[in-house]
Amino acid sequence: MQALKSKGTTYYYFLNGLKGFACLMVMVGHYLELYRGAQSFTPHIYILDMIFKSKVAFLLNQNYWVYLFYAVSGYLVAKSKISNIRELLVKSVNRFLRLAFPIFFSYALIYLIYIAIGFHASETTALFNCEWFQTHYTRTYSIVDVLISPIAVLLFGSFKMNEPYWMLHDMFVASLIIYFLKYLIAVLDASKYESITFSLLIIITILFNAVSPCVSTCLMGMLISLYEKSDINTKPCFAFWIVIMTMVIGILPATIRQSLFFAALIAFTPRLKLLDSLLSSKPLQFIGNISWGIYSFHWPIFGSIGALLLLAFCDQMGLVKAYFSTFIISFVVVVLISIGFYYTFERISKVLSQNVMGLISTIVGER
Repeated sequence: MQALKSKGTTYYYFLNGLKGFACLMVMVGHYLELYRGAQSFTPHIYILDMIFKSKVAFLLNQNYWVYLFYAVSGYLVAKSKISNIRELLVKSVNRFLRLAFPIFFSYALIYLIYIAIGFHASETTALFNCEWFQTHYTRTYSIVDVLISPIAVLLFGSFKMNEPYWMLHDMFVASLIIYFLKYLIAVLDASKYESITFSLLIIITILFNAVSPCVSTCLMGMLISLYEKSDINTKPCFAFWIVIMTMVIGILPATIRQSLFFAALIAFTPRLKLLDSLLSSKPLQFIGNISWGIYSFHWPIFGSIGALLLLAFCDQMGLVKAYFSTFIISFVVVVLISIGFYYTFERISKVLSQNVMGLISTIVGER
């Protein structure tokens, strides 16, 4: 099992691999949706038709893999130690800043793409009528959208310039909920009542699915983190919940089943040497490192350069070849942008958030 120990916590490399793999699947799923949602894509790509009609079609659905992001996020956020209200507030502000700066720089780059190249998704209507693709990026954008992007995305769930950012709002809200629950556990000294606490957290997690399946998945990741820190697996309540969840698994909502699967994947990967080695491999670590860029820029690239390539290639080689060629070129462009973003703006964002938190800590008298 490969792990990096830092500041008293352990971060497993496989988590980075999971993040990278999920990013790739979301990107592939979004591009395949251009074909799946098309009303006039000719000739048909029969291999894709067969896959989309099969029982494994969900594996190519980008909405399936976003739940893996949430589970990993909840797991990592729950590693934070919160014992008082000051730590709760500081952690919440830090979480906002750690997301806000990358969002701001991502929006700035997307705005430059908009100014320099423009978005041309709507122009592909004549090639294949995919309303899902062609109705995005039809508005005008301004520098104001860039300036307010962190607040718009994280606090109000507005993702005007980048559709995939819809999940960041729920992820941020889930982080605040996890911090608050950790605070309550510490203040109430709930560790003395592990069985009751764990049971209540399971009930809260399941109930949250009715409000937000995404937040519920983050809480599922939190449960795995708390499970690892305790000996709850040796107590009767753990066996009770395992039996209950096994009995009702068939009637649970699909989102809960997805959450359970990804939570179990996080819990058991360190015990599965082959899977752990695969996810900790250098290629997936590399993809995991640049995953923010892949997540942030694949959709704007599809709508700008990708749409132009489809329009240009279609007359030369036909729609099917143009479709696959465009994906390959777009993928390379996204990876190159993501690498550049990782070594520049992501590092700048980290330094900025650390400096701002240092200033805040000084103001509130905490080092």
